[in-house]
Amino acid sequence: MTPRDFFLWVGAILSFYIGVGAFVSLCFDYIDHAFPMALEYVDPYNYSIRIALSLLVVLAPVFVVLMRLIRHTISADPTRAQIRIRFWMLYLTLFAAGASMAVDLVVVINQFLGGDDVTMRFVSKATLVLLLASLVFMHFLAEVKGYWSAHRKEEGYIQSALGVLIVLSMCSAVFFVGSPAQMRAYRADERRVSDLSQIESSITNYWQSKGILPRRLSDLTDSISGFEAPNDPVTGAMYEYKVLKDDRSFTL
Repeated sequence: MTPRDFFLWVGAILSFYIGVGAFVSLCFDYIDHAFPMALEYVDPYNYSIRIALSLLVVLAPVFVVLMRLIRHTISADPTRAQIRIRFWMLYLTLFAAGASMAVDLVVVINQFLGGDDVTMRFVSKATLVLLLASLVFMHFLAEVKGYWSAHRKEEGYIQSALGVLIVLSMCSAVFFVGSPAQMRAYRADERRVSDLSQIESSITNYWQSKGILPRRLSDLTDSISGFEAPNDPVTGAMYEYKVLKDDRSFTL
């Protein structure tokens, strides 16, 4: 075994593990959107979808490139298929896939025996994990037995199908995450709400301490506390403030 072999296999397996985890996380988020629960917090920024999508976009090509390099190395020197690191990585993946299937089944049986509601969301997630772990187990078991070495064309078909599935899952994320412009607009609106809340509190404190409302927002400037009425985060304009005729209420 050479350092090149070591880093190729470790890099390929790590990118594979993290990529599979990102794919599962992405599918879980899709299932959560498809089967929402009452009173459940919904992240407006879809952070988990964005991070899973980012990982897939980067790691899927990395895994493909590394595996192609490994295949090329083995084709050039068949003894590379017998190195220890290869068998360690393959059997480690088989163990992880088998353990995932076992844990998934234990969770399903425990949920059923406990009398808990078996919702469509739970069934969908459990089925996804079981199906994905089974596919990974069968694929790497065939790799250990040398099946793919004699059936390159079939392996290419499977890789193409998985590639299409990953691309579709990544494209679907756009409908949930939204465009970067929408995210910037949402963050600006959230900042505006926070600014108005701060200004409202400062106006209330001003009235409680002085018995009158400030005539303008600049009157709220306090050198001791360091408060200064913020402006719109995008345009830089001052927020609109007006004292009503009764001098006890205002619009902001």
